[in-house]
Amino acid sequence: MAVTLSAFAGAICCVLLALALSSLTAEKDGKSIVLSGIAVHSLAQTALVCLKLLADPEKQLASIEYWIMGSLNGISLYSIGGNIALCLICLVGMFLLYRQILLLSLDDQEGRLLGVNVTQIRLIVLLIATLAASSVISMTGLISFISLLAPHGARLLFKNNRLSTMLFSGLLGGCLLTLGDIFARSIASTELPVSIFTSLLGAPFLIYLCIRRKPLQ
Repeated sequence: MAVTLSAFAGAICCVLLALALSSLTAEKDGKSIVLSGIAVHSLAQTALVCLKLLADPEKQLASIEYWIMGSLNGISLYSIGGNIALCLICLVGMFLLYRQILLLSLDDQEGRLLGVNVTQIRLIVLLIATLAASSVISMTGLISFISLLAPHGARLLFKNNRLSTMLFSGLLGGCLLTLGDIFARSIASTELPVSIFTSLLGAPFLIYLCIRRKPLQ
């Protein structure tokens, strides 16, 4: 649990920094938050490189590298009880706010006209998502492209049915992670990082989304 709390504290600092940077932009909308997040991500990557340089090459560096690549190895039901509780709390919070979340997919001005406090709801959703993501990543490490494959894959299946897309994206993400872990454990004699398989799916899918950008919009 200490690792999870540390991950959440670091994630909150990054989110607050991204929000502070986005507040300095001329257009204070979702796009500015995304761009600010990319900038903060670059800073975090720089800090991670510094930690790797300071780590003991014989005792610590290999563990850091393996965590960066992402794996479900060593995770048991006993060791993740607290993390499961946090994720369930976040899931309940998201479902309680699902109507407001669906309205956030509209233009900010339209959302305000429909009675949504866009700034407040966006901040609450960011905090809930940060808690959920940090609790999972503290256990599994960095597993690439799940957050791209799941929601966009669900959107391709359900088109403009946003509620079904929201529900199915969680199920699809779990299925993709499970399939990736099965391949990681079965293809080689030693367990491979799950990110190898999710990246093999995610990179071509990202190219596909770029090509099909107009139809998806």
